[in-house]
Amino acid sequence: MKLKAIFSFFFICFFILAKAQKKQLAPESIDSAYWSIQKNTFRINLTFPALTLGDIPEGTGILTGMYEWSQKRNLSMVSKLGLNSYDDYHERFLVKFSYQAYASVEQRYYFNFKRRIRKTKPILNNCGTYLGLEARYLSNAYISPDDNSFKTPSSGFKLYYTIGHQVQKNNYFINFHFGIQSNLESITNGIGIGYVF
Repeated sequence: MKLKAIFSFFFICFFILAKAQKKQLAPESIDSAYWSIQKNTFRINLTFPALTLGDIPEGTGILTGMYEWSQKRNLSMVSKLGLNSYDDYHERFLVKFSYQAYASVEQRYYFNFKRRIRKTKPILNNCGTYLGLEARYLSNAYISPDDNSFKTPSSGFKLYYTIGHQVQKNNYFINFHFGIQSNLESITNGIGIGYVF
């Protein structure tokens, strides 16, 4: 019984000290930190897909102009326009390449802003982790030389459920994301680097 009382006493002391050490920000400072997010952000972004589902790659590199508009505290709308490229090397020489026009609109919900603010981490230009719903369009592929064995994603509209994280340092930007197509036919993923204007 005595051992339980001592253990409980130390546990309570530890809990009180841990709470005392945690930085607390007043609600009004959290509100002001939320509204320090820039409402409109334009970036140039180059994404390198890392995983492939089946034998059809998402691309070698995806170059897009990216515009993010903050709607409310945790919500933003992201639009992208650019090119999705593919290549195939044989003995260190580029044998064939392909590209598709790429356009997308994504609704994002950032769910860890308050936690980042409490830990005094930046949320500038929506730095944080998000859940998203992305509608994407790919055009027909241009292939050179024309080769039916060269595999690219099918053209048309696709819908993805995504999760991602992005961080900005000065004018440079990095993004990690992963998503699953609504009909479970393909995935989207990659590491993106970019420049913020």
